Amino acid sequence: MEKIILLYSDLEGTILNESSRTFEDIEMYNFLKQLSRLQELMNAKVRMHIISPISQNEMTEILRNLDTSFFNFNKLQKEPIKKLKLIEGAAASAKDEFMSGPQKDATFNRFVKRMDERIVDLKRPSNLNDDNPAGYGKLHYVRSWTAMAQEQYDVKMIIYCGNGRNDLASMDYVNAKKGGFVICPKNSRKEAKAKTKFVGKKTDLPGITEELAELNMLLERKLRPDKEEPDGNEQHSL
Repeated sequence: MEKIILLYSDLEGTILNESSRTFEDIEMYNFLKQLSRLQELMNAKVRMHIISPISQNEMTEILRNLDTSFFNFNKLQKEPIKKLKLIEGAAASAKDEFMSGPQKDATFNRFVKRMDERIVDLKRPSNLNDDNPAGYGKLHYVRSWTAMAQEQYDVKMIIYCGNGRNDLASMDYVNAKKGGFVICPKNSRKEAKAKTKFVGKKTDLPGITEELAELNMLLERKLRPDKEEPDGNEQHSL
């Protein structure tokens, strides 16, 4: 059975800069480098998912940009275990929840055809009074994909990266799973930070990356206990 690592991530303030809603190429490269290292240490392939209440057309554009970053990273890797799979899946707000104005005209059909097939609707709660519908949708997606993956693969680790209120329920779910870890950047709600010891000193993607590097270091220490430890660094334990 194929060994995998499930990685779920929010977008704004995690993968994307919270203010510019973009990512820097060098920051993304550093993030992918740590994912590649995680694959080496676990001898398992990362299957990454993006979950956000943004519109599906915006998610399509973001996936296109991420695909380019993944392609460019993989070109530099010679060993198969270092190469990363493209984003496996994503969830975003359904079309009828964000389409308005000119988007409802004759161009709509062409727009739909361009939609990335990896994107599904972020499920909405049946309770219309739910004050955190995005949180419900994220948890539903994480639960569904995790259950499906555990039937088909040997899931060695589950990671959730997030920083907001609508990530909290998914964080609880992942924390309760064997091999589950939550990572937060500095710009996270205090409720999110309280759910993990992996809280970055930096904001956005660099904060996620530094804590992923910390997780890798702890894994390496566990797998190679004879390796000399660096001095003077505050370290977590697994």
